[in-house]
Amino acid sequence: MSEHSTQLEAVAELRRARPRDRFLRVGLSCFALLLAASWFTGEFGIREFDWERRWANCERFLSRVVPFPMQEHPEASFAEKLGLAGGWLLDRWRESGAEAFRYTLGLSVVAIVFAGVASLVSLPLASRRLATASPLVPPHRELPAWQRWLWRLIGQGCRFLLVLARSVPEYMIAFFLVVALGFNAWPAVLALAIHNAGILGRLGSELVDNMPSAVPVSQRSLGAGRWQIYAFGAVPSLFSRFLIFFFYRWETCVRDATVLGMLGIPTLGYYLLEARAKDHLDEMLFFVALGSVTVLIGDLLSAFVRWRLERTS
Repeated sequence: MSEHSTQLEAVAELRRARPRDRFLRVGLSCFALLLAASWFTGEFGIREFDWERRWANCERFLSRVVPFPMQEHPEASFAEKLGLAGGWLLDRWRESGAEAFRYTLGLSVVAIVFAGVASLVSLPLASRRLATASPLVPPHRELPAWQRWLWRLIGQGCRFLLVLARSVPEYMIAFFLVVALGFNAWPAVLALAIHNAGILGRLGSELVDNMPSAVPVSQRSLGAGRWQIYAFGAVPSLFSRFLIFFFYRWETCVRDATVLGMLGIPTLGYYLLEARAKDHLDEMLFFVALGSVTVLIGDLLSAFVRWRLERTS
């Protein structure tokens, strides 16, 4: 038998001996069936798609998203069109863009700060390692049953509240808060803060549950309490990773603050909806682009902070 045949036989033997996960195969098969059923029952037909009408709509859209002065002067030269577009952009920025940008950015910053503070306070009560009658180490004596059940109730209740906070979309929370607080910044701020506090609390509690045990256990053996272990052991060691989650959720807050403007809160979404009502597609594109710039600023700031943390760690 040649060396090549020996290698092929060895590969075939490895393939026959490979582990086979029946659950994974059944799961993939069920997913494929679900995908096929969704396609055939979800009215995703292509034959009925009116291509001619859709193409005409696309042409109309592309002709109207350019700045309005350029639409009025199609005969202008390229340099003149650039001047017209620049003047139009400057007018839009002065008229409503600057205020919407400032409002959206400020709203998202206040919301994520509230969410970060709330999640940091809730972490010792949501962590499975800290929210116990004797955190991190077994008790030296038998603790009363009521004390064990009390801490179990506190931990389960706090985790349930975090699940509830992140399971309700910000838009729904803001919708109810608008009824109570009116059309101002607070419904959006509180809605974003509540939802993101649930997410940050969940991510932070996972960090606490999976942190190395050496430092907090030694602190506990020296007599440190629950909050001392958390404040002087967990927070310093996990702060950089928590800050990454914090900035990631801030980027999300910027995007969600834009959408919440459609409830009447004067963020970028409010002016976007107003431009849509007037059928001003060029202004719609302007506010969409401004929202993208806002998110890009948040992303760059987040990347800079992560870079600094990596250099100092």
